[in-house]
Amino acid sequence: SEALMTQIDLYASLAKLVDGKIEKGGAPDSQNHLKALLGKDKKGRDYIIESSGMLAVSTGEWKYIPQKINKRNPKRSVPVQLYNLRKDIGEKHNVAAQNPKIVEKLDKYLKAEMAKK
Repeated sequence: SEALMTQIDLYASLAKLVDGKIEKGGAPDSQNHLKALLGKDKKGRDYIIESSGMLAVSTGEWKYIPQKINKRNPKRSVPVQLYNLRKDIGEKHNVAAQNPKIVEKLDKYLKAEMAKK
């Protein structure tokens, strides 16, 4: 399946499979995507949050990494990054400048998730 999911979703999805209940406050980031696991939903999540040194957002087609400012050495700051994963799975070509609306949309997703904590 190409449905967008993360391992966090297994908790809610498997609970649904066995008619189990998740205690209040348990697995707050887990979403039920049992239909995707069973091949009945080809979409899954709208986006996932990734972390490899800093947080990123992926929709399956796009991956967004926000700007990281190095206060000690501004020359070592990292610019906003956007990759089209369907065309550039190796994340070699940053297309953020050419896609400001996608950058803005994914940045909103990331900020919304960060505000939950």
